[in-house]
Amino acid sequence: MFTTKMGALKRSGHYFISEPFHLLFRCFFQPAHFQKDFAQIPLLRRMAMMRRLFLSMFLCAYPLALLVRIALFSIFPHLYSHYFTPGTGGLEFNTFFFLFDATWANIVSCIVGSLFGGLFGAEYGIVFGLTDGIVNGIIIHMNNPTVIMIFCGMTAGLLLGLTFNSTGVIKRGGLKTTVLGIIYGIAAGSVIGLITGMFCGFWAGSALLLLEEHFGHIQAHHSGGLEGNIAGILAGVITGCLGMKIVGTIAKGSSSVHRDLIDVATRVGIAVAGALGATIGLITGNYGLQGDKSILDVVLLGGLPGFVAWATFLVSYIPGYYRIPLYPISALALLRAYSSSRKNPTYVFHYLHHSSLYWDECVFLPLPRLKRMLLIAAEQNKDETLGEINFMLQERVQQRRAAQTVALEIALSDLSWRETLRDIGGAQMQLARIVTLEIRVVSPPVAYVIQRLEDASQDAANYYAQISWQGRSLALKNMLTNLQNASSRAVLDDAFLNLRCEKVVQKWLEVARNELESLSQKRSSDEIGRIENPYVPGLILEQRDPLFVGRAELARQLGTALRSDHPPTFFLTGERRMGKSSILKQLPALLGSHYLPIFYDLQSTGITSSIAALLAAIAEEVHDTLLTRGMLVHRLEYDHLRDDLRENEAVAYHRFSRWLKEVESVLAREDRVLLLAFDEFEKLAEAEQRGYLDLGLLFGWFRSIIQHQSHVALLFSGVKSITEMVTQWAGYFVNVELLRVSFLQPEEARQLILHPVPEFPGEHIFGSEVTEEILRVTGAHPFLVQALCSVLITRLNSCSRQQANVDDIGVSIDEIFKKWGDSYFGDLWERTDREQRLCLKAVCAASGSCKADYIQRYCKLDEGTLMVTLEKLLRRDLLLCEGGEYRIATPIFAQWLGLL
Repeated sequence: MFTTKMGALKRSGHYFISEPFHLLFRCFFQPAHFQKDFAQIPLLRRMAMMRRLFLSMFLCAYPLALLVRIALFSIFPHLYSHYFTPGTGGLEFNTFFFLFDATWANIVSCIVGSLFGGLFGAEYGIVFGLTDGIVNGIIIHMNNPTVIMIFCGMTAGLLLGLTFNSTGVIKRGGLKTTVLGIIYGIAAGSVIGLITGMFCGFWAGSALLLLEEHFGHIQAHHSGGLEGNIAGILAGVITGCLGMKIVGTIAKGSSSVHRDLIDVATRVGIAVAGALGATIGLITGNYGLQGDKSILDVVLLGGLPGFVAWATFLVSYIPGYYRIPLYPISALALLRAYSSSRKNPTYVFHYLHHSSLYWDECVFLPLPRLKRMLLIAAEQNKDETLGEINFMLQERVQQRRAAQTVALEIALSDLSWRETLRDIGGAQMQLARIVTLEIRVVSPPVAYVIQRLEDASQDAANYYAQISWQGRSLALKNMLTNLQNASSRAVLDDAFLNLRCEKVVQKWLEVARNELESLSQKRSSDEIGRIENPYVPGLILEQRDPLFVGRAELARQLGTALRSDHPPTFFLTGERRMGKSSILKQLPALLGSHYLPIFYDLQSTGITSSIAALLAAIAEEVHDTLLTRGMLVHRLEYDHLRDDLRENEAVAYHRFSRWLKEVESVLAREDRVLLLAFDEFEKLAEAEQRGYLDLGLLFGWFRSIIQHQSHVALLFSGVKSITEMVTQWAGYFVNVELLRVSFLQPEEARQLILHPVPEFPGEHIFGSEVTEEILRVTGAHPFLVQALCSVLITRLNSCSRQQANVDDIGVSIDEIFKKWGDSYFGDLWERTDREQRLCLKAVCAASGSCKADYIQRYCKLDEGTLMVTLEKLLRRDLLLCEGGEYRIATPIFAQWLGLL
């Protein structure tokens, strides 16, 4: 029995005390999420919630009001002359009614606040109830209007700054739009609040007097009363908020350019107008209830208190908006977490997740020791620390300077141990992963230096991809240029980071110079007559590279489809290393000046990290491409898209679509077509699996472009075709044209072999017999042709010969297996399923070619499965079928399969 009662008591305490106090905590420390979670709940649930919050609001407001009331009385007793009554020994102070009035005024205020919150929103009710409870608990029967206005303005400014304003504006903190919005909102809200507070508050008090005289036969209240306070407050706050809301709605409807600024100004203006309307209405409501004041009296008598309330509100609102009253709590909490992390570093992430970094969603001032705590975390787990940094960049933008500094320290720590050219070549991927786009937009100098270091790393990697002396020398010279550019810039105001960055740059410079010197010495010692190697197997060919040959039919097919009234969505599909990315790079030259192709590599780290990053990358390239052709559109900022994303993804798409309409109008005027080409489109599905993108929204947006943008077309490139992707893709892309990238034509392959660059003596080096053998073993596969020719040139140089023979091809094929066995052939094999592997082995076992029935007997597959599998292998260009005979498409691949 006792246990049952205790359990019921605990549940009641949790229901009426613990949970309501937690909701109050969230209202002040997590205002944006509080509004998001409770803005749309039904009326009855909201009323029940506010009923539960009544006790917690009273317990917060009453002690504070009573403490201030007693302190004021002890210092300025004349403020409460109402409680002095004549007695036998002179004036006596009525302590009971002094305390009782504060109590019932607070209770009534919290009740009214609860009702207000139930009707209009929980955050409004909490702010109104606490503000009114604290103010009325202090000022009831106070006889100095100026002091009353000071407390009203100060309390309303602080509480509204902490809650109401923050719920809509803190996401855009620090942006120019926010600053201007606050200024305009304060100006408009001040005017509306002063007007509604004076006139509507007075009329509300007058109306209350008429009602009381009519129904209660009560005379005018010559000293006013709490009824007048409440009537004036309600009239002032409701008409002030509604007035500002109407003004904001009209302004937003009449402007399509500054909608974000108007939205911020409206939110701030509602807070200011409501607060001033309520504060001034508190006085003017009493004037109306007294019955002996006119409108002119209200203007004259209420002018000074109104100005005092306005000035006090603004002075208090600023520290409230920047959450200065809450900062000591958050700062001390983080200091405690930092201290615990130093003592027990293995639990640093636990302490971090329970610190104010997580439970206080907006701290404008830097949190103390946050950077050091993140560095402790980095020592434990760098990947998890990068996740924390990403959280800060997305959700705690006011602390992004600390996030940027720690990310740079992690990056520089990684770069500092890279002391060989090969190690340096691997740095670019790490830099892209650590120093993300969100970090770079914080500081353009940082972005510049990191980009130069990435370029230097790419040059180092490119050095090993080049076979010719000229190519390697150019890669090293480019690396030196990028490093020298990086060395001339300071990363941050942090001298320690600058020093570390400079050490990395100088170390890399030394490595590059030593390698260049060694390369020059090696060349000078080589024999005269060395063949320059022009082939670059595996690299994407930039526009107008002479190594790019053929594909004229594909360009014709693409151009014809683009000229139609409703261009389809293009899917460029083909096996890896078949030249898809190189084709995309050549589109400007292949299609002509009427079309503006833009290449997006979806493998690039960061581009699919969020829809804001993807849309920003698209917008940046579109803006720059149009600008180079004299077509001006305004730049769509990443910051705006990131801020929209915090509200929801649809808002970001809406902003981008509005911007794209501007682009469409410019394209229509100039009669141009924009072709957005996305390479490696399978990465979109991977991004969704990781939770980075919502493909439903993205594909819906793609479909909208296809249907409504006649001057914008889409092209996707990848290994898989649209039918091989998940089923949801097909529903969005109904008007699709498949462009298949396959082998080169024999003449195109011969051109690549014999004339890769102008004045290359291909006929002399290879001869007709070797050329035909290269065509046979490679099947005119562009990558394999380049790989085999490149290895042949290297072999000739090593043997000091000028001409290749057929025997060299066999040796060179073995070298190809060593260089690209895992990365190319192994990748082909890994991406084949069990049935495909059986069929490939069956064809190899047939020593050349075979029919389908032989493959079926070898694999023991049913006819349906066999035909589906063979069709896949044909589509992947792994098999060829001629006259019913199946054979491996490239004999080199067949030879590699024989090694398994």
